[in-house]
Amino acid sequence: MLSAAKIRAHLSGPREGDIIYYDSIPSTQNAARELLDSFPPDGTAIVAGSQSSGQGRLGRSFFSPSQSGLYLSYLKKLPPRPKNPGLLTSFTALALCDLIESHTSLKPKIKWPNDVLVGGKKVSGILTHALTKVGAGGAAFSYAIIGIGLNVNYPSGGFPKEIAAKAAALTGPGEESLGRALICAGLLEELDKILILKDALNSDAEPYLERLRGKSSLLGKKICVGRGDDCEEVLALGIAPDGGLLVRTKTGQEKVVYAGEVL
Repeated sequence: MLSAAKIRAHLSGPREGDIIYYDSIPSTQNAARELLDSFPPDGTAIVAGSQSSGQGRLGRSFFSPSQSGLYLSYLKKLPPRPKNPGLLTSFTALALCDLIESHTSLKPKIKWPNDVLVGGKKVSGILTHALTKVGAGGAAFSYAIIGIGLNVNYPSGGFPKEIAAKAAALTGPGEESLGRALICAGLLEELDKILILKDALNSDAEPYLERLRGKSSLLGKKICVGRGDDCEEVLALGIAPDGGLLVRTKTGQEKVVYAGEVL
């Protein structure tokens, strides 16, 4: 059974942020929003063994069974004028890639804007919100709530049929399970490293952009970007300095896309 104590036991050293654990919760994102009223320390994490109403991007749900996945919301205090606010989700994706590569032999890729893939299938999704709270003295504090769902072990009974063709876990059917406490501790330390210790939000973005381009699953491919029937076929060219996706349309126009679904 996962627990805050077991996660802390796998940390390599002390960290500023607290770890708050629930066996089951509707959504770690909702719990994180409520926690902001207490102005938690930078890097505080809400971790759940399972979610009954896990949140995905574009209003979708996130499959969150017990015993196999890892579901958390990481609270990052935002500086007054961050240099790279549009790259926050991408920084998180890089932290996930570093975690996966350090604990497995898998070679993860990043599908812009918020998915991490293994073998072309989704193992993790990221959902980021920014909120501002005003303290008793009138001081304003801004936080990013970074929601992460990670399929650690192949779920008992497999994935639901509606996502079975496009979802994967870090372990396959019949493979030895990975310890979720170990994986959670590793993920928190990777997030602390890139977002707090290296302060990526206020650092030179180019080294991170170079890594993002190298790990992208889209660059050089024809894709459709949009929502529903409003989908435009484009060629993915690169990751823009502000985190958008640089594309070329059928007419030869180059532009940066900031929102929508990629197919």
